Amino acid sequence: MTVASSAEQALAELSNGQFDVVITDYAMPQNNGRWLLDRIQDQPNPPPVILLTGHPHVEEMRAPFARIFRKPVDYDKLCEELLSIVRTQR
Repeated sequence: MTVASSAEQALAELSNGQFDVVITDYAMPQNNGRWLLDRIQDQPNPPPVILLTGHPHVEEMRAPFARIFRKPVDYDKLCEELLSIVRTQR
């Protein structure tokens, strides 16, 4: 597991290794989760992304490889989604 404190740091970490999944918040300092989603999508073989948000217009954030969870997050559903992603990739 790798933790990043900004979208820019997360993107740098992604370029340094391979990840099974990215979990990110929409609200971040400087650039937001949509900015990060767009950059991840441009990567070769992008990992699945789980985007956590309290944003009222979730449909505006759709990306083909992203799963969106509204806050407050149902952690049981989040864990189920993580397991599903990991099983699919193995």
